[in-house]
Amino acid sequence: MSPRALIAGSILMCGTAMGAPAYAQCTKEPGLPISRYEIQDGQVRDKETKLTWQRCLMGQKWRDGAGCTGTPQEITWAQAQKLSGPWRLPTKDELQTLMSSACLKSANSEAFPGFNLQYPEVWSSTETVPGQTWIVNLTGGAEFNALQSAKNGVLLVQGDAPPR
Repeated sequence: MSPRALIAGSILMCGTAMGAPAYAQCTKEPGLPISRYEIQDGQVRDKETKLTWQRCLMGQKWRDGAGCTGTPQEITWAQAQKLSGPWRLPTKDELQTLMSSACLKSANSEAFPGFNLQYPEVWSSTETVPGQTWIVNLTGGAEFNALQSAKNGVLLVQGDAPPR
């Protein structure tokens, strides 16, 4: 198991006071309801935020019936900033709109089937201090301050930022 997967797994399996994993006591279904989204092939439109997301991480391809195929590409923040076109890096807050408030904070796995414990962290466009930027763990909702020279996944979005 990769170090990244071990870290992500430990985030999801934080113990409770009794020593049992937190997920064992979860009675809510993780992920936002599928009714919140309009899904068309490799894109997902969030009806609430009006943002359109790619269903798969950069480097993966959407295949009907197979979901996200291929290996996510991990790049530095500077490389991610150079991406052009209608798609862009989301802000930290935009990424958090994908997370549910259920016991296991995660995105809806039907709308976003490409998120997994092996490649959970993605870049945001939100810088914290010079040389560092927020990344968000899409399988646990945690936010981390990362060096911009590190390599992480990319989930692209288009549309205006959600209302605050």
